Amino acid sequence: MNLLIETAPDYIVVRGKKIKINTSFSVWVEFFIMCKSGDKENTEKVLLKIFDTIPDEDADSVMYECLKWLFSKNETNKGGIESKTITSSAPFDFEVDGNVIYCELWEYFPHLMERGISYHEGMELIKLLMHNEKTM
Repeated sequence: MNLLIETAPDYIVVRGKKIKINTSFSVWVEFFIMCKSGDKENTEKVLLKIFDTIPDEDADSVMYECLKWLFSKNETNKGGIESKTITSSAPFDFEVDGNVIYCELWEYFPHLMERGISYHEGMELIKLLMHNEKTM
């Protein structure tokens, strides 16, 4: 995905039905952390931040489509999604590196941070920061 010419979708498709989502970077980072930790107790709280109301579709399908959206094809192992599990090959950890990432985004992209950025925009900006020898 090239956010200079494309916008991230603001929906996921579950069993052929488009479901509108909140694309806020902070919400999806929270979802990422929840998935990584396997914290089932907070799943519903995070899903309520992603969706206005939790969709009626089965939970596994919704979670799988959320993970597909979270890990675009370029960010998954071997460039694709394998079975029902998705693992990140990201060279950073939002829990460990979160403060640095947040500060770097504000320092180098304050106008974007003020307006609010989507998860995919945030990931593209992080990639730019990681490839610049003066940052991160």
